[in-house]
Amino acid sequence: MKLNALAAALAALVIADSALADGFVLGPLDNVAVNIGAAHAPGGFVDFFAFSISSVGLGVGATISLTVNVPGFAVPESNVTFAGLAFLDSTNAVVATDLDGTDGWALAAFLPTGGNYIFAVAGTADGSAGGAYGGALGTLVPTQVPEPHTYGLLLAGLGVMGFAARRRRPG
Repeated sequence: MKLNALAAALAALVIADSALADGFVLGPLDNVAVNIGAAHAPGGFVDFFAFSISSVGLGVGATISLTVNVPGFAVPESNVTFAGLAFLDSTNAVVATDLDGTDGWALAAFLPTGGNYIFAVAGTADGSAGGAYGGALGTLVPTQVPEPHTYGLLLAGLGVMGFAARRRRPG
């Protein structure tokens, strides 16, 4: 129950908080992995990475804070504390979430249909200079496999061609 409440809260944050949201359009991602990331001023953020796939598939996204803290140098501290990752479908319904990061901030999700999806990253840039993160987003979309009746038609066609070629042989 607690996890469902957290997922609903993240979905509400992702959908409703457009003032904090940055969007990136990645386009079609069939069997492709791309680098993602952003830099933010101090405060909360939600980033949307929109992509599409041609059919059912698997989506995988991972992020890591690009922390900068150099003691003894005048480099401002940079850090991101993640609040959650989510895959959303074209209706903004939550497909999968990672809200605790206990296994690292990574998420894999079954994407049940072809179409448009969003990978959302929520967090807080809490370094004195804000924060930046990097990561990757990729998909695995299986290629289509012919139905068994297609092979049957192929074999029948080859049989007819073989029969016709045999009948044409002289002698």
